[in-house]
Amino acid sequence: MVKLNFLIPLTPYLDKIGIKKADINPRLWALQFINGTSWGMPTDMNPQAVLYWNKDLFKAVGLDPNTPPRDRKEFLKFSKMMTQGSGKNKQWGTAMPTGWPNNLIWYSIFRSNGGRLFNPNHTTATFGGPAGLDALQFMYNLVYVDKVAQPNIDGNSVLTNFRSGHIGMVSDGLWMLSSLMKTPKLNLGVALIPKLGSKKQAVATAANFIMIFNKSGQTQERIDACVKFLHYVNANIIEWMKSYKLPPRNSMLTDPAYLALPYMKDIAKDADKVVFANYFPSFQAATQPLWEALNIAITGTKSPQKALAAAVKASNQVLKKGE
Repeated sequence: MVKLNFLIPLTPYLDKIGIKKADINPRLWALQFINGTSWGMPTDMNPQAVLYWNKDLFKAVGLDPNTPPRDRKEFLKFSKMMTQGSGKNKQWGTAMPTGWPNNLIWYSIFRSNGGRLFNPNHTTATFGGPAGLDALQFMYNLVYVDKVAQPNIDGNSVLTNFRSGHIGMVSDGLWMLSSLMKTPKLNLGVALIPKLGSKKQAVATAANFIMIFNKSGQTQERIDACVKFLHYVNANIIEWMKSYKLPPRNSMLTDPAYLALPYMKDIAKDADKVVFANYFPSFQAATQPLWEALNIAITGTKSPQKALAAAVKASNQVLKKGE
């Protein structure tokens, strides 16, 4: 949109809107800028990899229902403890969907391993290295080696089975919280996805922004009215937080009104672990082979190594063309 001149620059209006760099998560602050110019007001951070667990299933196997796994070792241990029974009524410790949102799980582990999708110039795919392979191998192993996740199950079925008490832990976006809270008899635990890689906890996260469009007939009077509206939204952002998001402002992480929202205290304590992708014009086309490779591996069609190698080759072709 910036390249096509669809947006009004916000840099001259940041003070009027009330956006202060010192109070914005630094990763989120950087996302609004392209070539040194601000183009959007951040309204939230939306974690895409949240760990949901069934506290009753934790209790049943002797786990503390209020303490989720902290790392890969504990995650696997807890998953094995909760994997019980056989047949249609088998209880699984965790889940690994064949499609969405496995990309968000993989990206969190990948960044936890210190991985970077592409080189700094965005000319070569680097996601097939040790960081990417380890992440995908771990996900593959949950299904085919450790056997704590049901094979060939899609994301919707994962949530259905979690709601019914047949899966102990699942990962999905924070947007699922309000729906899961309404599930009858589900004793729910919520936290950002733990450190499943080797270096640090990392949580794949998206963000929302409000932009002013440079549409036909745009006038300074209308721009000023938009700026006034952005100021109002920014000043009353707590209302938007009631839809369950991480706030854009660091000061809100200790705001009693925000922490009083269900589960937000458990989410807010790890707000500094959020990570965003490093976007560029051909990002979507260049990552598509990667997301397809995850599905190919998790369905058992190819090994993680072969699936990623093919994805790297396809991604490099896209980058070479500059699509």
